[in-house]
Amino acid sequence: MESHTKIIKNSAWLYFSEFIVKILMFFFIIYFARTVGDEQFGVFNFAFSFAFLFMGLVEFGLNSLMIRNCSLDKTQLNTYISNILVFRLFMGSFVIIFIILLSYLLHYPLSTIKVIIVFSFYLVISTQLQLFVSALRVYEDMRYEALIRIVEKSIVAILGFVLLFFGFRVLSISLAYLLSGVVAILLAIYFYWRRSRAFKFKFDKKKFFTIVKYSIPFIFIAIFYDIYLRVDITILSILKGDAVTGWYSAATKIVEFLIVIPLIFN
Repeated sequence: MESHTKIIKNSAWLYFSEFIVKILMFFFIIYFARTVGDEQFGVFNFAFSFAFLFMGLVEFGLNSLMIRNCSLDKTQLNTYISNILVFRLFMGSFVIIFIILLSYLLHYPLSTIKVIIVFSFYLVISTQLQLFVSALRVYEDMRYEALIRIVEKSIVAILGFVLLFFGFRVLSISLAYLLSGVVAILLAIYFYWRRSRAFKFKFDKKKFFTIVKYSIPFIFIAIFYDIYLRVDITILSILKGDAVTGWYSAATKIVEFLIVIPLIFN
Protein backbone atom coordinates (compact mmCIF):
# COMPACT_ATOMS: atom_id res chain seq x y z
CA MET A 1 0.00 0.00 0.00
CA GLU A 2 2.89 2.34 0.74
CA SER A 3 4.22 1.96 -2.82
CA HIS A 4 0.76 2.65 -4.27
CA THR A 5 0.44 5.79 -2.13
CA LYS A 6 3.87 7.01 -3.23
CA ILE A 7 3.04 6.46 -6.91
CA ILE A 8 -0.24 8.36 -6.58
CA LYS A 9 1.38 11.20 -4.62
CA ASN A 10 4.29 11.59 -7.05
CA SER A 11 2.00 11.40 -10.07
CA ALA A 12 -0.23 14.07 -8.54
CA TRP A 13 2.74 16.41 -8.10
CA LEU A 14 3.82 15.91 -11.71
CA TYR A 15 0.32 16.31 -13.11
CA PHE A 16 -0.18 19.47 -11.06
CA SER A 17 3.12 21.02 -12.20
CA GLU A 18 2.58 20.10 -15.83
CA PHE A 19 -0.96 21.48 -15.74
CA ILE A 20 0.32 24.83 -14.46
CA VAL A 21 3.26 24.85 -16.88
CA LYS A 22 1.21 23.88 -19.93
CA ILE A 23 -1.44 26.51 -19.24
CA LEU A 24 1.20 29.22 -18.83
CA MET A 25 3.18 28.18 -21.91
CA PHE A 26 0.07 27.65 -24.03
CA PHE A 27 -1.06 31.26 -23.68
CA PHE A 28 2.51 32.55 -23.89
CA ILE A 29 3.20 30.68 -27.15
CA ILE A 30 -0.03 31.97 -28.69
CA TYR A 31 0.81 35.57 -27.70
CA PHE A 32 4.42 35.09 -28.81
CA ALA A 33 3.49 33.76 -32.26
CA ARG A 34 0.88 36.45 -32.88
CA THR A 35 3.20 39.23 -31.70
CA VAL A 36 6.36 38.41 -33.66
CA GLY A 37 4.72 36.89 -36.77
CA ASP A 38 5.28 33.64 -38.64
CA GLU A 39 8.85 34.25 -39.83
CA GLN A 40 10.28 35.28 -36.46
CA PHE A 41 8.35 32.52 -34.69
CA GLY A 42 9.87 30.13 -37.22
CA VAL A 43 13.37 31.46 -36.49
CA PHE A 44 12.82 30.95 -32.78
CA ASN A 45 11.61 27.37 -33.11
CA PHE A 46 14.30 26.48 -35.62
CA ALA A 47 17.07 27.84 -33.37
CA PHE A 48 15.69 25.91 -30.39
CA SER A 49 15.30 22.66 -32.33
CA PHE A 50 18.67 23.01 -34.07
CA ALA A 51 20.53 23.44 -30.76
CA PHE A 52 18.62 20.70 -28.93
CA LEU A 53 19.16 18.33 -31.84
CA PHE A 54 22.58 17.71 -30.25
CA MET A 55 21.34 17.26 -26.69
CA GLY A 56 22.08 13.52 -26.74
CA LEU A 57 25.78 14.23 -27.23
CA VAL A 58 25.83 16.17 -23.97
CA GLU A 59 23.28 14.16 -22.01
CA PHE A 60 24.88 10.89 -23.18
CA GLY A 61 22.20 8.77 -21.50
CA LEU A 62 23.87 9.33 -18.15
CA ASN A 63 20.70 10.37 -16.30
CA SER A 64 19.08 6.98 -16.88
CA LEU A 65 22.25 5.17 -15.84
CA MET A 66 22.54 7.20 -12.63
CA ILE A 67 18.90 6.64 -11.66
CA ARG A 68 19.16 2.91 -12.30
CA ASN A 69 22.35 2.40 -10.28
CA CYS A 70 21.88 4.95 -7.49
CA SER A 71 18.31 3.90 -6.71
CA LEU A 72 19.88 0.72 -5.34
CA ASP A 73 22.78 2.47 -3.60
CA LYS A 74 22.27 6.18 -2.85
CA THR A 75 25.80 6.51 -1.44
CA GLN A 76 27.04 6.58 -5.06
CA LEU A 77 25.09 9.75 -5.91
CA ASN A 78 27.85 12.26 -5.11
CA THR A 79 30.36 10.35 -7.20
CA TYR A 80 27.98 10.07 -10.14
CA ILE A 81 26.98 13.73 -10.01
CA SER A 82 30.59 14.94 -9.76
CA ASN A 83 31.83 12.84 -12.67
CA ILE A 84 28.83 13.57 -14.88
CA LEU A 85 29.20 17.32 -14.22
CA VAL A 86 32.79 17.23 -15.46
CA PHE A 87 31.88 15.14 -18.48
CA ARG A 88 29.02 17.44 -19.48
CA LEU A 89 31.09 20.58 -19.09
CA PHE A 90 33.63 19.09 -21.48
CA MET A 91 31.08 17.77 -23.97
CA GLY A 92 28.94 20.89 -23.63
CA SER A 93 31.87 23.13 -24.61
CA PHE A 94 32.56 20.93 -27.63
CA VAL A 95 28.89 20.89 -28.70
CA ILE A 96 28.54 24.68 -28.37
CA ILE A 97 31.54 25.23 -30.64
CA PHE A 98 30.25 22.61 -33.09
CA ILE A 99 26.76 24.16 -33.22
CA ILE A 100 28.16 27.64 -33.85
CA LEU A 101 30.49 26.46 -36.62
CA LEU A 102 27.72 24.42 -38.26
CA SER A 103 25.29 27.34 -38.20
CA TYR A 104 27.90 29.52 -39.97
CA LEU A 105 28.60 26.78 -42.52
CA LEU A 106 24.87 26.58 -43.30
CA HIS A 107 24.94 30.34 -44.01
CA TYR A 108 22.16 31.35 -41.66
CA PRO A 109 21.67 35.09 -41.04
CA LEU A 110 23.59 36.60 -38.14
CA SER A 111 20.34 37.35 -36.30
CA THR A 112 19.41 33.65 -36.44
CA ILE A 113 22.91 32.55 -35.41
CA LYS A 114 22.73 34.76 -32.30
CA VAL A 115 19.55 32.98 -31.19
CA ILE A 116 21.16 29.59 -31.92
CA ILE A 117 24.15 30.54 -29.75
CA VAL A 118 21.90 31.49 -26.83
CA PHE A 119 20.02 28.19 -27.09
CA SER A 120 23.28 26.22 -27.31
CA PHE A 121 24.21 27.60 -23.88
CA TYR A 122 20.68 26.91 -22.66
CA LEU A 123 21.13 23.33 -23.89
CA VAL A 124 24.18 22.80 -21.68
CA ILE A 125 22.45 24.36 -18.67
CA SER A 126 19.39 22.17 -19.27
CA THR A 127 21.46 18.98 -19.28
CA GLN A 128 23.08 19.94 -15.99
CA LEU A 129 19.65 20.82 -14.60
CA GLN A 130 18.32 17.40 -15.59
CA LEU A 131 21.27 15.83 -13.80
CA PHE A 132 20.15 17.25 -10.44
CA VAL A 133 16.48 16.56 -11.22
CA SER A 134 17.45 12.94 -11.90
CA ALA A 135 19.34 12.84 -8.60
CA LEU A 136 16.18 14.00 -6.84
CA ARG A 137 14.21 11.28 -8.65
CA VAL A 138 16.44 8.70 -6.97
CA TYR A 139 14.76 9.69 -3.69
CA GLU A 140 11.35 9.07 -5.31
CA ASP A 141 10.00 12.46 -4.23
CA MET A 142 8.65 14.32 -7.27
CA ARG A 143 7.56 17.50 -5.50
CA TYR A 144 11.04 18.98 -6.01
CA GLU A 145 10.93 18.33 -9.74
CA ALA A 146 7.43 19.76 -9.91
CA LEU A 147 8.42 22.99 -8.15
CA ILE A 148 11.51 23.40 -10.34
CA ARG A 149 9.41 23.02 -13.49
CA ILE A 150 6.84 25.56 -12.29
CA VAL A 151 9.50 28.13 -11.38
CA GLU A 152 11.45 27.68 -14.62
CA LYS A 153 8.48 27.98 -16.96
CA SER A 154 6.86 30.76 -14.92
CA ILE A 155 9.96 32.87 -15.44
CA VAL A 156 9.86 32.18 -19.19
CA ALA A 157 6.15 32.97 -19.50
CA ILE A 158 5.98 36.05 -17.25
CA LEU A 159 9.25 37.58 -18.46
CA GLY A 160 8.33 36.66 -22.04
CA PHE A 161 4.96 38.47 -21.81
CA VAL A 162 6.67 41.58 -20.40
CA LEU A 163 9.43 41.61 -23.03
CA LEU A 164 6.97 41.17 -25.91
CA PHE A 165 4.69 43.87 -24.50
CA PHE A 166 7.58 46.35 -24.49
CA GLY A 167 8.60 45.52 -28.06
CA PHE A 168 11.43 43.04 -27.55
CA ARG A 169 11.61 40.12 -29.94
CA VAL A 170 13.14 36.67 -30.51
CA LEU A 171 16.67 37.18 -29.16
CA SER A 172 15.35 38.65 -25.91
CA ILE A 173 12.90 35.76 -25.47
CA SER A 174 15.73 33.26 -25.98
CA LEU A 175 17.69 35.09 -23.25
CA ALA A 176 14.63 34.71 -20.98
CA TYR A 177 14.88 30.94 -21.49
CA LEU A 178 18.58 31.09 -20.60
CA LEU A 179 17.86 33.06 -17.42
CA SER A 180 15.11 30.62 -16.41
CA GLY A 181 17.54 27.74 -16.85
CA VAL A 182 20.12 29.38 -14.57
CA VAL A 183 17.52 30.01 -11.85
CA ALA A 184 16.16 26.47 -12.19
CA ILE A 185 19.57 24.81 -11.84
CA LEU A 186 20.40 26.86 -8.75
CA LEU A 187 17.06 25.82 -7.26
CA ALA A 188 17.71 22.17 -8.17
CA ILE A 189 21.14 22.25 -6.51
CA TYR A 190 19.58 23.75 -3.38
CA PHE A 191 16.82 21.14 -3.29
CA TYR A 192 19.34 18.32 -3.75
CA TRP A 193 21.56 19.64 -0.97
CA ARG A 194 18.52 20.04 1.26
CA ARG A 195 17.36 16.49 0.52
CA SER A 196 20.71 14.70 0.72
CA ARG A 197 22.60 16.93 3.17
CA ALA A 198 25.75 15.29 1.86
CA PHE A 199 26.72 16.82 -1.49
CA LYS A 200 30.48 16.93 -1.95
CA PHE A 201 32.39 17.14 -5.20
CA LYS A 202 34.17 13.79 -5.68
CA PHE A 203 35.81 13.40 -9.07
CA ASP A 204 37.21 9.92 -9.64
CA LYS A 205 39.07 9.41 -12.92
CA LYS A 206 38.61 5.63 -12.88
CA LYS A 207 34.94 5.93 -12.04
CA PHE A 208 34.56 8.59 -14.74
CA PHE A 209 35.56 6.23 -17.54
CA THR A 210 33.50 3.41 -16.04
CA ILE A 211 30.37 5.58 -16.03
CA VAL A 212 30.94 6.67 -19.63
CA LYS A 213 31.54 3.07 -20.70
CA TYR A 214 28.30 1.77 -19.19
CA SER A 215 26.29 4.71 -20.58
CA ILE A 216 26.94 3.68 -24.22
CA PRO A 217 23.67 1.68 -24.62
CA PHE A 218 21.73 4.66 -23.25
CA ILE A 219 23.37 7.22 -25.54
CA PHE A 220 21.86 5.68 -28.66
CA ILE A 221 18.39 6.05 -27.12
CA ALA A 222 19.12 9.69 -26.23
CA ILE A 223 20.56 10.62 -29.64
CA PHE A 224 17.86 8.99 -31.74
CA TYR A 225 15.12 10.37 -29.49
CA ASP A 226 16.43 13.92 -29.97
CA ILE A 227 16.72 13.40 -33.72
CA TYR A 228 13.16 12.05 -33.83
CA LEU A 229 11.88 14.96 -31.77
CA ARG A 230 13.76 17.87 -33.41
CA VAL A 231 14.88 17.04 -36.92
CA ASP A 232 11.54 17.85 -38.59
CA ILE A 233 11.75 21.58 -37.84
CA THR A 234 15.42 21.71 -38.84
CA ILE A 235 14.74 20.06 -42.21
CA LEU A 236 11.67 22.22 -42.80
CA SER A 237 13.64 25.39 -42.11
CA ILE A 238 16.33 24.39 -44.61
CA LEU A 239 13.84 23.38 -47.33
CA LYS A 240 10.99 25.87 -46.91
CA GLY A 241 12.22 28.83 -44.88
CA ASP A 242 11.19 30.57 -41.67
CA ALA A 243 7.53 31.35 -42.43
CA VAL A 244 6.53 27.75 -43.14
CA THR A 245 8.54 26.64 -40.10
CA GLY A 246 6.54 29.11 -38.03
CA TRP A 247 3.19 27.71 -39.27
CA TYR A 248 4.30 24.14 -38.61
CA SER A 249 5.67 24.99 -35.14
CA ALA A 250 2.49 26.77 -34.09
CA ALA A 251 0.37 23.77 -35.10
CA THR A 252 2.58 21.15 -33.44
CA LYS A 253 2.77 23.09 -30.16
CA ILE A 254 -0.95 22.48 -29.64
CA VAL A 255 -0.47 18.71 -30.00
CA GLU A 256 2.60 18.75 -27.72
CA PHE A 257 0.49 20.12 -24.89
CA LEU A 258 -1.60 16.92 -24.99
CA ILE A 259 1.33 14.49 -25.07
CA VAL A 260 2.20 15.31 -21.46
CA ILE A 261 -0.66 13.17 -20.08
CA PRO A 262 0.76 9.75 -21.14
CA LEU A 263 4.35 10.90 -20.52
CA ILE A 264 3.73 11.72 -16.87
CA PHE A 265 1.99 8.40 -16.30
CA ASN A 266 4.94 6.62 -17.94
